[in-house]
Amino acid sequence: MSERKNLRARIASAPQTPPSPARRRTWAVAALICAGIWVLGFTGAGRAGFEAGGQARNTLIRGGILIDGSGAPPIGPVDIHIRDNRIDRVVWRRFGAPDGGKPPPDTRVIDAANHYVLPGFVDLHGHLRTRVPADYIHMLWLAHGITSVRDPGCHRGIVFCVEQKDRSRKNAAPMPRFFPYVHTNLDLLGLAERPGYGWSKGHALTTAEMARAYVRYARSQGVDGFKTYGLPRPVFAALVDEAHKQKLGIATHLMQLWNGETNAVEAAELGVDSIEHWYGVPEALLSGSDLQPYTPDYNFFDEIARFSDWVGIWEKTVHPGSPKWEAVLASLLETNVTLNPTLAISESMRDTLRAANKPWFRHYAHPNVLKAFEPNPEKHGGFLDQWTSSHEAATYAAFHKWFTFLNAYKNLGGRVTLGTDAGVFFALYGFSYIREMELLQHAGFTPLEVIRAATWHGAQVIAGPTGKPAEFGLIREGYLADLLVIDGNPLENFKILGAMGVPASRSEDASPRQTTAIKYVVKDGHIYIPAELLKNVREMVAQAKQAEVSKTSGDSTN
Repeated sequence: MSERKNLRARIASAPQTPPSPARRRTWAVAALICAGIWVLGFTGAGRAGFEAGGQARNTLIRGGILIDGSGAPPIGPVDIHIRDNRIDRVVWRRFGAPDGGKPPPDTRVIDAANHYVLPGFVDLHGHLRTRVPADYIHMLWLAHGITSVRDPGCHRGIVFCVEQKDRSRKNAAPMPRFFPYVHTNLDLLGLAERPGYGWSKGHALTTAEMARAYVRYARSQGVDGFKTYGLPRPVFAALVDEAHKQKLGIATHLMQLWNGETNAVEAAELGVDSIEHWYGVPEALLSGSDLQPYTPDYNFFDEIARFSDWVGIWEKTVHPGSPKWEAVLASLLETNVTLNPTLAISESMRDTLRAANKPWFRHYAHPNVLKAFEPNPEKHGGFLDQWTSSHEAATYAAFHKWFTFLNAYKNLGGRVTLGTDAGVFFALYGFSYIREMELLQHAGFTPLEVIRAATWHGAQVIAGPTGKPAEFGLIREGYLADLLVIDGNPLENFKILGAMGVPASRSEDASPRQTTAIKYVVKDGHIYIPAELLKNVREMVAQAKQAEVSKTSGDSTN
């Protein structure tokens, strides 16, 4: 209760000038928060119950230990002054210097003493998958400190994705910044037939002229870039060239259907901005062959065969440190391409039993997410019930080589970032991002290198195609106010950032309780409370489960 009393006191000391009607409504919400009445669901602007008083004219985060995202070591105490949605000043209180005394009366103050303050995290591979409530996903992202998301694919269509981008820009709901990258392989996914795409000039991009027209069409709709599985080389080259002319980005998942024509090095030379997963990298590292040596019974649409070869290809690559290994690293580095490995989703193939029984599924996995995890040969990732211990051993070996490559690329100055691809393969939104951080550490990254990858480097990938410097990803004067206040040191243990990451006090029934160490998430100057976001997610999940039970009961009586 002391925390809520402190919050009540801070809000009570806010503006002395007559408030506007909008501000009076904000204070009404804050009064509910201080009284312990947390409003569930979205009303009005969609933030009631999650946000500590709305966006203030002035906010002071006082006395925190700063990790600014650049790779610099922690420093504190530091005062961070926010004006509207921008960082106005960062003041180092060196050698116990006074904190500046009482702030102006219109300042909202967050006491961050003994807390760490970081930039908000960037997820470069986050999907708003179909049949899962978007607000459920947004809240899980935000509660785990993710303040910016790039959606490579826009599976729900351009219109829906651009609407989400606009909602975020207006801070109309608790959600990260949202950057839609529309898909180019409409024929393979059947996306052109879904409502909200609107492209009527053919399902497949078969010519350079068509690719350029599609880029211009998508730009007119408000997207930020494209995801491609690969295309015939002349079409691929035109797509990349036109996208960059229009200041749009290109993320590529180099599917095997086009790997014989364009591997990772060749795609990077065309100018793609990021390579997703590891597709195309081992193909460039093959030893003794130029093409992946597929098994005779291989069929791309058979996922057990496809993923068996996907992990098995690494044993057919050259050894780390060999001339070809070093040449591929140098070629990628020369193009400045980013590697976005999405390790957490692939990890499910290292230990399927562990992946299928994560403790947070009980309270945080929406029923429609759980359905996507079920064994089903018709679903992406639905083959893991057939994944054997031999497959797992091959996956471990593949990870070892991939870890070695990623760490070497980073050590040479290459950019490696974080993305999750959650919603399939037993990867849950938000939770899998924290695991991604841990896996980069397993690959040899220092904790500060992981945080830089999660913040500044991710922001650079989004900003790069625009030709403008990134406006988030660092805690510095002039940057957007996207940051986290953490009750604990993430450099010691990334697990504290998860929704169930920190053993806390016991509940009334003496059972162990776990919670996140992220106390506040600031996005665009708005301050959100992860504990309340997570509470609402749990209620959404419980209600969805109850609806499933009611539907099943109703069906059985008919």
